[in-house]
Amino acid sequence: MPQYAHRSPAPLNGPETDSLHERSPRAGLLVSVRSRQEALDAIRGGADWVDAKEPTAGALGAVADDELRRIVQAVGEERPLSAAAGEAVDHATPGRVRTALGLGVRAAKIGTAAAACDPAAIERIGELFASDSIRRRLAMAAYADWRDCDGLPPEEVLRLTADWGGAWMLVDTHAKQSGDLFSHLEPKRIALLARTAREQGVALLLAGSLDESGVARAVGLGAALVGVRGAACDGDREATLSAALVSRLSLIVKPEGSPNQAEHPESLAASEKT
Repeated sequence: MPQYAHRSPAPLNGPETDSLHERSPRAGLLVSVRSRQEALDAIRGGADWVDAKEPTAGALGAVADDELRRIVQAVGEERPLSAAAGEAVDHATPGRVRTALGLGVRAAKIGTAAAACDPAAIERIGELFASDSIRRRLAMAAYADWRDCDGLPPEEVLRLTADWGGAWMLVDTHAKQSGDLFSHLEPKRIALLARTAREQGVALLLAGSLDESGVARAVGLGAALVGVRGAACDGDREATLSAALVSRLSLIVKPEGSPNQAEHPESLAASEKT
């Protein structure tokens, strides 16, 4: 099993140059949905990835298995599908990861809230990464507000992902009422994280209560994928998804109306590494 040893993150104090703020050439839009109908609306609106997530169950709340099956059937081969599986501190999360991947989900997301206080949670993540059939289909999530939820800093999550052979990672917010991604992390730090991820062959997904301007900033800072939920809903993140709002967000990510990039994060990372 991969071994975990905590390291303090290296300070991100490199030079601020234009290269740190280059737009990712393969940026795509990931839209979180909670039902079959929302999945269809996300596709109709132009989402590049569909992501199954239950917004009332936390930052990475998993949808019920029956609903996930319906979402898988609705999405089919139209778009890649990811799914939230919960937090690593929850003993049921590894089982949810395996169930989601077994149903045909392309990638499963697992959170690190409270993991700094629970070494066993890191071991559970490591055991998942040790599986050849799971390693490249697992996204570990760092939280921008990691200090407030006893999580791991983003740089540490990236290091573990790279050390364990992962293909992608997520930076999100844990407390959805405490500001967006940029309320907790400086753009310079995010840009350096994105650059380091590309250099290590890891595709970076940026999310966290992003509105339209936040989506544009995330793309400009080098995200491979930008994830949204609330900005695509008629109301807050627990409201109904709107295909029209997804379409607006898609045009921000791809203002020239370029074709959807329906690729695995491994492919995205590899393309940016060359």
